[in-house]
Amino acid sequence: MKLSRWLLFGGLCYLLFAVVQLPATVAVRLLSPQGATISGVSGSAWNGQASSITTKVTELTLNEVRWSLKPWKLLLLKASAEINAKVAGGAIRTQVDSSLFGNNGTASDLRGVLKLEQIGQMLQLPIALGGKAGLHFDELGWSDGALVSAQGEIQLADVSELVSGTPLGNFSMVFAPDNDSTRAVISDTDASFKLNGTLMLNPDRTFALNANIEPTNKTPATIGQAATMLGATRGAGGKYILLNEGSY
Repeated sequence: MKLSRWLLFGGLCYLLFAVVQLPATVAVRLLSPQGATISGVSGSAWNGQASSITTKVTELTLNEVRWSLKPWKLLLLKASAEINAKVAGGAIRTQVDSSLFGNNGTASDLRGVLKLEQIGQMLQLPIALGGKAGLHFDELGWSDGALVSAQGEIQLADVSELVSGTPLGNFSMVFAPDNDSTRAVISDTDASFKLNGTLMLNPDRTFALNANIEPTNKTPATIGQAATMLGATRGAGGKYILLNEGSY
């Protein structure tokens, strides 16, 4: 074997050894979006855990986070790891790839089931909702701590209004790229009212929501009050129109 090949082999072995010896704090900082709040880090860069991580990308707190780093990805100047965590009364798993230089990364093959009640509390929603959110994303991308792309869907199942116990039904949000932004198409799949709309998420951390809520003969009377609490206005034909813009 030529000397250059021996040197390359020795360099790779040294790199792997160095990664194993690095503290877990190095890996978690490489894998987390900019501005993340991290606590309770232990273990090694290779296999580590953190008691909690809160990111600006989702505003949700991940608990009991565990990761397994893929050292060979460092040769591509990326930090890559399989991650499992508990969040919002449920759990998620995904693969995270983050650039060693810069503040961008992706979470791919993300799967999880979360409880809507905990999500609502974290996001400080004006209405207490029960039910489950099933996450199925092929990819989520972020840059400088902001969500910049999403491809996948969220299925909301057995949604109910907790205070009155009123069942609302099932809904879906399908995310896909739209030029430099991300568009989510919102619809009911089996609900007590008709819902359709769009949510635009822009790379400058602004959003625009445009949705219509149309009561049917099986819609509970409390829906109108709930729609008003969310900021909707009454339109023609008894529809409620929800328009909202802001930043996240």
